[in-house]
Amino acid sequence: MAHPPFPVVFFLFNWCKTRGRPELNFIARLIVIAVCIASAGLASAQPPPPLHAYGDLPSVRSMAISPDGEHLAYVLRVHDGEQLIVYKMGEGPIRGADTTDLKVSSVQFFSNDYVILRASETVDSRLVRNKYEFTTAFAYNIENGKILQLLSKEGTLYPFQTGIGKIIGMHP
Repeated sequence: MAHPPFPVVFFLFNWCKTRGRPELNFIARLIVIAVCIASAGLASAQPPPPLHAYGDLPSVRSMAISPDGEHLAYVLRVHDGEQLIVYKMGEGPIRGADTTDLKVSSVQFFSNDYVILRASETVDSRLVRNKYEFTTAFAYNIENGKILQLLSKEGTLYPFQTGIGKIIGMHP
């Protein structure tokens, strides 16, 4: 048997029906209906949320923890851009880097000293018919705050190859 849409109303109707005095059952049912209508009117009195709230991105995303458990790395959305934040347990944020131009899709730790960022860029070239998503990976050094692109300027890679940001193995 399917559940009624309003379990409280269903319970109150059944409660009214089982009390034995038919004239009170009718009055009690009218009271239940009036309360439901009044509460529905109160619930709809709130204005709907603004349209931009439905497409709003989270302020913190892609969180990762270091192998030793001492650091967290995450992407923080600020005003018109994004930043990679490295947070040390017990101290707070210790490093940050502007990643607005990178379109970071994921963050992971390679070791306790390096964070790997997978990122992409939409490229429009005259040599390719349509726009395509160029993906790559970056290594962020926690000690000095430098970002190094991995697999850059390789002579054996096809210039418009996609998916080169995928890391299938790591060796410290």
